Amino acid sequence: MNKVMMDRMVLYNPFHSIGLFSVFDNDIITNADIYTAGFNARYGGRIGSVMDITTRMAIARG
Repeated sequence: MNKVMMDRMVLYNPFHSIGLFSVFDNDIITNADIYTAGFNARYGGRIGSVMDITTRMAIARG
């Protein structure tokens, strides 16, 4: 199972079924970390991978 997070919130089913368009707006993404193995325990409960996305709004909030 893979885990996708945006600004510390878990996103469930964040992908379109046919994959033509992204559900993420590229203009608001500041950073995207992808972990395929050896990820931190704070991402617990996943054995596949973790995608941790940070937006500009999250950085502005601190």
